[in-house]
Amino acid sequence: MTLYGSPVWARELTANRRSKNLLRRVERKLAVRVAHAYRTTSHAAATALAGLIPFDLLAEVDAHVYGRHRQLRQ
Repeated sequence: MTLYGSPVWARELTANRRSKNLLRRVERKLAVRVAHAYRTTSHAAATALAGLIPFDLLAEVDAHVYGRHRQLRQ
């Protein structure tokens, strides 16, 4: 649900540092809970322990796939 519509907003996310930080905060909280880690665990460590791929990277991939799929249709 977090990545809903990501092909539309992925470019804005990579350009806007504030939006990226907001998404990372949410992702870090989720990863800390999944990994049963301490709340002081960093974003990178929590996502690695939880086995999650960062949402900003997934959004970029979704945008690329969507763009390529759209090109092939035309």
